Amino acid sequence: MTDYKLLAEQLKALAEDEPSYIPVLSNASALINQNLDDLNWAGFYLDVIQF
Repeated sequence: MTDYKLLAEQLKALAEDEPSYIPVLSNASALINQNLDDLNWAGFYLDVIQF
């Protein structure tokens, strides 16, 4: 059984000192994919807006 509270704490720890969102999303998707057994893919779709 997945401990979602622990997973959230781990995600927060991965993100708190990283200034760029790309490594945070990469690490988050890896952590989610590793800890949720019923998934076959975890990731994020980004809509990049150029100014």
